[in-house]
Amino acid sequence: MKIENNKITYRRATVNDIQTLIDYRVRFLNELYGHSENDETKILRKSLCQYFSEAIPSGSFIAWLAEHGGETVGTGGMVVWQMPGRYGGLETGRLGYILNMYTIPEARRSGVCTRLLKELIKEAKSLGLRYLHLHASEDGVNIYRKAGFVEPKRIELALKLEKRRPCIDGKTRKSTRTRASKHMLVTSCRLRREQIYNQPRSALKKLGCDQAR
Repeated sequence: MKIENNKITYRRATVNDIQTLIDYRVRFLNELYGHSENDETKILRKSLCQYFSEAIPSGSFIAWLAEHGGETVGTGGMVVWQMPGRYGGLETGRLGYILNMYTIPEARRSGVCTRLLKELIKEAKSLGLRYLHLHASEDGVNIYRKAGFVEPKRIELALKLEKRRPCIDGKTRKSTRTRASKHMLVTSCRLRREQIYNQPRSALKKLGCDQAR
């Protein structure tokens, strides 16, 4: 597909675009993790359908689409969520998480992601949000930096909880994986948009994370 930049249009997604959002979310994840379509994908698609069907009407998820010739060439989304408030611009506890910034290979390096990000930032401002965060891939981190995102001052950690598996006698037992793994803290990368905070932009440190979520 030959992409002409001046013919790319942008619009906010609606419930009528749920199937497109599902397809592009799966496409993004498969490319990111080198994953192929399988039974897990079927479960994922069902889960995404339920999520988008509830989150889009409620306003807790906002997405924008880039289209060319009637075909979707890029997507971007923002989860609007709530946490207990704190000082520093988060007294209300409302913030936005940017995710699923995906452009098809043929349309990359044509400003699609940058434009989608700008639209999501506008959405955040219109909602009165003062804080946005995201996980960045190595390919996309410079786009976010140019938009004003910086790395957080505090380290963010993640813990993956192991599932319990049933024994032959029907009772549950811990996973056969090492017990130490359930206490392992994995460092992730979170970027903060200080422009929304209305604070001076701090110096950028070298990024130390892997791929986007």
